[in-house]
Amino acid sequence: MNGKLAFAWQCKENKDHRVFKHVAVSIDITIASLSMEIGVGIDICQVTGQIYVIFAGQIDVKASVETTTPEKDPSLSIPFGTTISGTAGARIQIGRIVKLDALITSGIRFADGALKVSTADGVSLNFGWKFTGLKAKVGVSAGAGKSGGTVMKVNKDEYEIVQKKDQNNCRADAIAYSNEYIWIKEEDWGHFTWPKKEKFPPTYLASEDLKKTIKEVFTKDNKIVIISNEGFKHNLDQIINEVVTIIDNSPNLDRSLKNIELLAYDLKKALLRNYTSTSRMTNSGIHYDTFLEILNTDFQEMLNKSISLTPIDI
Repeated sequence: MNGKLAFAWQCKENKDHRVFKHVAVSIDITIASLSMEIGVGIDICQVTGQIYVIFAGQIDVKASVETTTPEKDPSLSIPFGTTISGTAGARIQIGRIVKLDALITSGIRFADGALKVSTADGVSLNFGWKFTGLKAKVGVSAGAGKSGGTVMKVNKDEYEIVQKKDQNNCRADAIAYSNEYIWIKEEDWGHFTWPKKEKFPPTYLASEDLKKTIKEVFTKDNKIVIISNEGFKHNLDQIINEVVTIIDNSPNLDRSLKNIELLAYDLKKALLRNYTSTSRMTNSGIHYDTFLEILNTDFQEMLNKSISLTPIDI
């Protein structure tokens, strides 16, 4: 990375005598630049040719922003996208009759990139990137014409095999073959973000969040099923609502995500210990009466224990 990054920060007085933070940012940076070519020539008897490798790619960003009034909060977002590519090729000619051209191409494509600068969040960089795959193109020709053979034509990032033609616009090749092979398909590498934003679990879950958290626990692995005395399944959302009602009636309970998950898993274990089959053998699960008993005894003890371990703010 090279270039210039200018950042100025100071307090200024507006025309109405209000003091505001004056910020000026100027960016002229080449984030990544790569250009390299290596080639080796051969000349043995009537066989001549060249083997070469080319790497190329560059990402440039250039923009500026400045605050001029107290109302303007400076923020700068610079979009970018580019492809860094690599090419390995070979050109071989045997006498004046047989010619071979081959290319292997690959690269990394950057898309939806943005360099952001703001007074609130500082500097950040994010972009999506994709591996363009590994492709090969081969062209072979044999002919005794004056301009026989095939050549590789480079048009931006695309490589294609074209046939040379003589002055009468007639192909001079006696035999010509060209094909493309895809050895590795394109692959999306996801999204890159810097700096990483740490995710902290919530310290207080509202009733709707309680329902979602408990439902995730109850439906993971061994799913909780509550059945009536007749053997019919109860609606799980209604069962969870009864659990949440008891939690809502415990004002001193720690309602952090971690604690609620622990309570939900403990309740699930207590319920699974009372799994049974109905007389009809149509459904198996926990009888609703048993569920209510566990809810009002075992689960209430779990809540009381959790409350006793919760630190009290003084």
